[in-house]
Amino acid sequence: MSVRELLQTEIWSKRTTWILLVGVVALVGLGQLGSYTVERFYLSRAERNAAREALSEIDRLQASISLTDDSFAAVARAAEVKIRNAERVEWTDRDIGVSFLLSSYFVSIQTERMLAKKHEANQGEEWRAKWQQFVADRKKKLHELLD
Repeated sequence: MSVRELLQTEIWSKRTTWILLVGVVALVGLGQLGSYTVERFYLSRAERNAAREALSEIDRLQASISLTDDSFAAVARAAEVKIRNAERVEWTDRDIGVSFLLSSYFVSIQTERMLAKKHEANQGEEWRAKWQQFVADRKKKLHELLD
């Protein structure tokens, strides 16, 4: 093969350009899809462990609603520390959602105690049943996510 024949051989064509372009677009698209999937549906191991610890502390807090104020406050501080630890290790959207559920569950238990003290003498049990159902729903959701 002579130099003239080699120079006339087409190395790069429009077809080659399109093939490369489609390949690059496909790779970028798959990368974006993978990133979205991880962000939306993946619960990191560190968040799962921290959230489980926080959930066990919050469950302990819920079981100790009938304690004295000082004892309840000590358990609440321990639970709050665990929740803050869970918030420190979050990095995906799902982690953030779990941290939010933990915080709202914690606040709902504190609110339940406060309402129980306030309305103990003059209210019936209807408000307590509704509130306990709300708290139970939060607890169930968290246990489903973390177990």
